[in-house]
Amino acid sequence: MSIPSLLALVSVAMIMTVLTSVASAQADLALTYLRCEYQENPLGLDETSPRLSWQLTSRVRGQAQTAYRVLVACTPEELEQDRGDLWDSGKIVSRQSVGVTYAGKPLASRQKCYWKVMAWDKDDQPSAWSTPAAWSMGLLKTSDWQAEWIGMERASVDADELGDKPFEQAQLAEANWVWHTEGEQLDVPPGVRFFRRQFEWPEGERVTHASICLTADDSLRLWFNGERLGDHFGHTSTRVFEFGALVHAGTNTIAIEVNNGGEAPNPAGLMAVAVVESDSGRRDVMVTDPQWESAASMPEDWQEQETDDELWGEVRIIGPYGMAPWGQATSSARRRIPAVYLRNEVNLDRPVVRATAYVCGLGYYRLHVNGQKVGDHELDPILRDYSKQVPYVTYDVTHALHKGTNAIGAVLGAGRYFAPHTSVPVPTRDFGKPSLLLQIEVEYEDGLRQMILSNPDWRVTDNGPIRNNNDYDGEYYDARRDLGPWAQADYDDESWQAADRMKRPDGQLTSASLMQPMRVTQVIDPVSITEVKDGVYIYDFGQNFVGRCSLKVEGPAGTGVQMRFAEKLYPDGTLDMRNLRAAECTDTYILRGGGPEQYTPSFTYHGFRYVEITGYPGKPTEQTLRGEVIHTDLPITGVFDCSNEVINQVVRNARWGIRGNYLSIPTDCPQRDERHGWLGDRTAEQLGETYLFNNLLLYEKWMGDIRDAQNAEGVVPDVAPNYWEFYSGNVTWPAAFVVIPGTLHQQYGELRSVEQCYPSLVKWIDYLRAQKDDDGTIDRDRYGDWCCPPESEELIHSQQEWRKTPGRLLATSYYYMCLREMARYADLLDRTEEAKAYRAEAEAVRNAFNATLFDEQTGCYGNGSQTSQVLPLAFGMVPDERRERVLDYLTSHIREKTDSHLGTGLIGGQWLMRTLTENGHVDLAYTLATNSDYPSWGYMVERGATTIWELWNGDTANPAMNSSNHVMLLGDLVIWCFEDLAGIRPDPAYPGFEHFELRPHAPEGLTHVNAQHQTPYGDVMSHWQRDAAVFSWEISVPVNTTATIHIPAGLITESDKPLAAASGVVIRKKQEGYVTCTIGSGRYYFQSVADPSQEP
Repeated sequence: MSIPSLLALVSVAMIMTVLTSVASAQADLALTYLRCEYQENPLGLDETSPRLSWQLTSRVRGQAQTAYRVLVACTPEELEQDRGDLWDSGKIVSRQSVGVTYAGKPLASRQKCYWKVMAWDKDDQPSAWSTPAAWSMGLLKTSDWQAEWIGMERASVDADELGDKPFEQAQLAEANWVWHTEGEQLDVPPGVRFFRRQFEWPEGERVTHASICLTADDSLRLWFNGERLGDHFGHTSTRVFEFGALVHAGTNTIAIEVNNGGEAPNPAGLMAVAVVESDSGRRDVMVTDPQWESAASMPEDWQEQETDDELWGEVRIIGPYGMAPWGQATSSARRRIPAVYLRNEVNLDRPVVRATAYVCGLGYYRLHVNGQKVGDHELDPILRDYSKQVPYVTYDVTHALHKGTNAIGAVLGAGRYFAPHTSVPVPTRDFGKPSLLLQIEVEYEDGLRQMILSNPDWRVTDNGPIRNNNDYDGEYYDARRDLGPWAQADYDDESWQAADRMKRPDGQLTSASLMQPMRVTQVIDPVSITEVKDGVYIYDFGQNFVGRCSLKVEGPAGTGVQMRFAEKLYPDGTLDMRNLRAAECTDTYILRGGGPEQYTPSFTYHGFRYVEITGYPGKPTEQTLRGEVIHTDLPITGVFDCSNEVINQVVRNARWGIRGNYLSIPTDCPQRDERHGWLGDRTAEQLGETYLFNNLLLYEKWMGDIRDAQNAEGVVPDVAPNYWEFYSGNVTWPAAFVVIPGTLHQQYGELRSVEQCYPSLVKWIDYLRAQKDDDGTIDRDRYGDWCCPPESEELIHSQQEWRKTPGRLLATSYYYMCLREMARYADLLDRTEEAKAYRAEAEAVRNAFNATLFDEQTGCYGNGSQTSQVLPLAFGMVPDERRERVLDYLTSHIREKTDSHLGTGLIGGQWLMRTLTENGHVDLAYTLATNSDYPSWGYMVERGATTIWELWNGDTANPAMNSSNHVMLLGDLVIWCFEDLAGIRPDPAYPGFEHFELRPHAPEGLTHVNAQHQTPYGDVMSHWQRDAAVFSWEISVPVNTTATIHIPAGLITESDKPLAAASGVVIRKKQEGYVTCTIGSGRYYFQSVADPSQEP
């Protein structure tokens, strides 16, 4: 071999040796899951100091980050060179890998940011760089916006086209409020009463129109000649039903069943106007008057047969339409408008390098570029109080535009901007008519920019196929009015008109990128189809969910297919829409004809399991309908499974219910004429949600909605955004505003909500302080322990005093809890003196509570209700010397008074399971969790529920308030499953699960639990199973975290080694039947075998 060849080989060997040593010096540490503002590559941020996060993985036990370095650059090329021209943090000695605040150069509007990160491990060895990620900034200054708000000020169609044919007030004025002959004039017993009006129709008269406009206090069901036409709830609105096809020669019968809700005598009435017209000009008008008849009871199927006239009696005329307490009712039809279509064309004279669209379409919008829908969002933008915040969305549309002529189009739906109902069931805020603001910024290779702006040069029409739309009532789509390729270039829009300048919303333009958008996340096929009557088909999807249906159909032009949505069926299999109240939940499609057609609504959603199809040409099949699940697209963070199937199904129901109510706000229900963000539903229940979904951004946004809604006196509303202006001044519902920021800090390690909300919380506490009574307690309560289990199957609210909880006890205990939280927040914000003051006030309230509300003779608080004991125990208000006595009273009450069943409502239920478990009664808690008779979560499961009901007796109670998808009664069950059964519990001293506890409880009868929860640092797993002598436990701890674990005492091994020899396990103490250890990251396999020679 030649000398040069030998030298070459030596050189190669030396290089390989160096590379090998470098590789071996690199940490066994990989950086993944890079997030900016807790989202993947977000666009259009408003936050100029965004939070950066990453997760770490390693095969090494006990691995941790000791330092990090972040690079942020203006271009991918700069970043690839390991240069951060916006920010190079340098090596920062810190374990922080969650919520690292950007600290580089000031970020300007439109700034593109590309970033990556590396870390050093526990031995100070560096990792490789992560895969790069990115974010962009939005339009940060008002002057950045050059576009104008445009829309269509006046509708081009008559109101008659938009759905129900409105009745003139003059016609309604002829009607009377009537009722059965009983009770006082405006004070009649609750219950169902029956009404009918018969009329003769002559032979040979061809009916051209027949309809009835009616309303009732509280709700009604309507039949005509034995055919059920539908239901209506609430006297503040009327509803119109058509029945022209059912009128026949001879005697015709209008039959109405009216339910007067409530538990005590209260006002009730029926008001109706029916009109029947013929082609000869005949017009019969029938108003509620003495010609109507009523009855207190009727045989089954009374409306479908000739009932004995002797069963009917007179009606009592209460008074004229418009009288108090009902006033004038409005038709929901008058809140329906067609969708507004807008378009423009623009010429781009060179290739596009980058194009960014900034768009706000109120209430909802869809953006199209060159005929293609932009993005995968649904029901955009997010809901806000538009007088305070107007959210815009940012899209990258680079690949949608091209050199030459481009078409830009947008469709606007009503959303909540144009209120679906203005007075149903209570007055609702309206913000204006649908409007568009659009700014597309185009960048070319030579650095030049061009803007495409919404302005009056755009063309507009409302004469398209979406004839009406709103959240509550549905969408009406006439495909015969299809506009063709309206969002493509060279379209003839001569028949369209110039866009109107619209009034600018009062709120400030802010980015919608502060949280995740709504998307279609799942497709569901029906499990059965039943023809319940000729041409009436019921689709059962097997699951109550939130979203819409996509329809496939073929038939003659003008054929109308109607889809009605509901959660329940009547016993005869027909659709039961009573609990939807004034929400019509109906989508209608009119065929264009000529071949196969497919229709998917754009601007509505429904909460449903069942769909009724009528008018379908032919026989529908399983392929006719497809369900699309829509909700705010939050990351799934947890799974839970155990040996008890009742608990498993309840957790599954909880997951479906929770995500179905994530509709850019956490709503109470997704189906009826409500769908609002009630604060009290989420006070502690939101903690349970964090174990199933990463809801940080949703709740940070919602805290902003609540701040916006707080009034000048400091009162926090019961609902936010405050589309309903409910300012009751109570304590329990607004307490969510205090509790949730602390939960976000505990679960995610994020202090932002505490920082942002603290000034508003101080104002609210100041307001409440002024409401305290002289004895130091406070009696600001409105709702009580909402929906505690009633004593009979038809009641909504219990009438027995021992089941209810006194308002003063609820308000005072919650006020105390809020003061304690305020003290904690003040400590976190280094407001030491304020923290002292809040603690001192809390102690004074605690003393007043015990002096005023504890009964020494009975050993209980308040009136002895379960919630009366749960709250003081949960909040630490019970003096040590009384604790066992109060706890004994509570457990005895549960076992004896309610036969080991739940007795709590919305308030007490949010603390019940944890309170029992933390005080040594996990077996009793397990009994409550696994019961399957009334009242229990298992009862819902046994009755076929696939989400959580609003009422414990949701299968039998009055439909006036009876949602089948309401998460409020979930209470703290999900928290209990993860924190107590699985044992996964955060350590408050190390928020965000930087350090946490694993301490499972194994109640008698439970043989295994398998739970996994994705924390901000990564996945925590707790999987245990047991038999008579062996407890096996598999644990996973994320990199960069540590855990304190409590292993049931016995002969313990880890990965088949004695515990003392286990790698990465430090034994701390042995007590109370557990061995306590600390461990670092990694996966561990513990086994504890009972040692008969030792005490447990």
